[in-house]
Amino acid sequence: MDSGSDKKEPKIIIAELEQSFQDWLKENPDLAEKIKGELMSIYGYDEAEMSAEGMAIIKVPLGQLSIFSTFCGTSGNKAFGENVVNFLKDKEIEFVVAISDKEVPNITSAMININREDGEALSEMIGENNGSLRCDSSKNERWSTFESE
Repeated sequence: MDSGSDKKEPKIIIAELEQSFQDWLKENPDLAEKIKGELMSIYGYDEAEMSAEGMAIIKVPLGQLSIFSTFCGTSGNKAFGENVVNFLKDKEIEFVVAISDKEVPNITSAMININREDGEALSEMIGENNGSLRCDSSKNERWSTFESE
């Protein structure tokens, strides 16, 4: 994370990451719409309900992932510690698409361009960091879904 991000309030960072997803949606509409639809299906809400609940779809670069915890797991968990970020870097992952609370950096569900086997290893690492994201296969080739439980 760059030093400028360290000083920002989490809700400002989340708003920027929400805009980053919107930009990605314009740049890659086919893939981004599929990812968005699958994430919303996992979450179980439509866009209006999600917004009313104070949730947003965000695109998180790996450099900012460590500020997030998972919705379930130990309160205030550091689910995305250095081991998780390094694992994703080693797999050449650049970002995570997720649903997060708009005020508090808590991820409820996510999609990552990673195969199922690596996704399950990632879930285990997140669990070791006191977080909780269960891996499942995605409808989108090479992507895996994750849900906090």
